[in-house]
Amino acid sequence: MTTTDPTPPLDLDAIRRRMDAASPGPWIAHPDGLVWTEQAIPGDPVSGSVELADAEFIAHSRADIELLLAELTEVRVELDYQRQMRANYDELHADQVEQLRAELAEARDTIATLRQVVADAADALGEGEQGTDHDHPDEPTNPDAAVACLLCTPLALITVGQLDQHNREHHAEALAEAAQTVSLPGVS
Repeated sequence: MTTTDPTPPLDLDAIRRRMDAASPGPWIAHPDGLVWTEQAIPGDPVSGSVELADAEFIAHSRADIELLLAELTEVRVELDYQRQMRANYDELHADQVEQLRAELAEARDTIATLRQVVADAADALGEGEQGTDHDHPDEPTNPDAAVACLLCTPLALITVGQLDQHNREHHAEALAEAAQTVSLPGVS
């Protein structure tokens, strides 16, 4: 079984056409049943055409207003729903936002700590002698550039047995010294 909506669709274009064709008013209902406008309409091409447009506008106004009010009510209900959803979303996710902000601050602190560890390790490695004692292409004054060397060295010491004893001892001492100056989570 099909149900049909008895309310006709809202035709904003037709309402606008009727409104544009009608005179601006004011309109007065006289006891004789006629509706009059109290202003002259210069350039009325056909006598009575403005009155007909006014009459059509007035005749449709009740139905148009009903449709417009129904549409307005529907839009307001939807707008209220959207506002409530946003308020609920903000409220529901406030804890998550705060948690993410805290994690970001912690990550920034960790990055700052790691930069300091790298700088301290670079100093301990004697970066001024890097070109002579070490065969690293990294910039000696850039702690970020030394990260690859410092992070890869323990893996290289374990997996690659081709480093000479001097480099192994030197890197191990520098890493141990840097690790003692700053404690990092998960690094013992």
